[in-house]
Amino acid sequence: MAIVRSETIAFRLLNNALRSKKIAQIYLFYGGDTETRKDTALAFLAGVIGGRDALPEENDPLYQRLRSGTCADFYYLSGRDETLKTDQLKDLIRELQRTALEATGRKGYLIENINNSSDKVYNQILKFMEETPGENTFGVLLSDHIDSLLPTIVSRCERIPFPKADRKELKSLYLADGFEESDARILSEITDVYRKRGLNDPAYLGARDLFASVLEEDLTSLPVRLSRDFFPRFAREDRSVLIDSLQLYASLLNQGILQDGCFLPEEEKRKICSLSQKEKKVYIESAQEVLRYLNGPLDLKLLMDHHAYCLMRREV
Repeated sequence: MAIVRSETIAFRLLNNALRSKKIAQIYLFYGGDTETRKDTALAFLAGVIGGRDALPEENDPLYQRLRSGTCADFYYLSGRDETLKTDQLKDLIRELQRTALEATGRKGYLIENINNSSDKVYNQILKFMEETPGENTFGVLLSDHIDSLLPTIVSRCERIPFPKADRKELKSLYLADGFEESDARILSEITDVYRKRGLNDPAYLGARDLFASVLEEDLTSLPVRLSRDFFPRFAREDRSVLIDSLQLYASLLNQGILQDGCFLPEEEKRKICSLSQKEKKVYIESAQEVLRYLNGPLDLKLLMDHHAYCLMRREV
């Protein structure tokens, strides 16, 4: 159970809501790492549905039922591996209209990675938020990037910020998992999410290769490099691995430029330090553009072709 630590603002806000019985209809959990956000959301909704006075412990029966998907009054939608669909929202609305079976009469729902939605789904989510059936229906939305959400969605939620992971702690986890010291240092700087895939982590290796290509090669060859080497490498991987790789790449590029490559190997650090301010600005803007659109309903190959085109057009 990766529930948020007790000394954090998120823990105190959620515990106070349960204790005081002043619970908002919709919460937005953002920041931190994916596992902690999701586990905390499940614990909180178990507390809400079960009428608890505090976030439940791992052995709480209702919490375990939510985790296993066996609670009839809890509904879960995931935008992790593919975009959320309008039919999924329709099914959720239909289920929430049914009579609750728990003694409290409460229902709960969790929507993970709400950023991964089309404009049509965003509009449907807004309508759903305005017309959520009954005062005993409670929901949690999970988001990596609150800045990319529609302000009208954010404004309708009780926002709960999650803390970033401790860098030293993350580095130790990566080292324990078999990564080299330099890789562990890089990963601890560019992501708050600990993905235990080991030495042959395809997402990280792909991100490093792409980052090296952008720094080392003539940018006019980048689209060919992407088509020839990068995307075929993931032909047999699931979409989530490719998304993770592009997420790590954009974070690596963004953080690497902003910090003058201080956490990178010396050769890459020298290349970044040699860039002009104009060049650094272009790289940062291009990385932020990838992050902004990464969770949208886009063709990922098209996204990276566009990324390469923008870099060339700006004449880095």
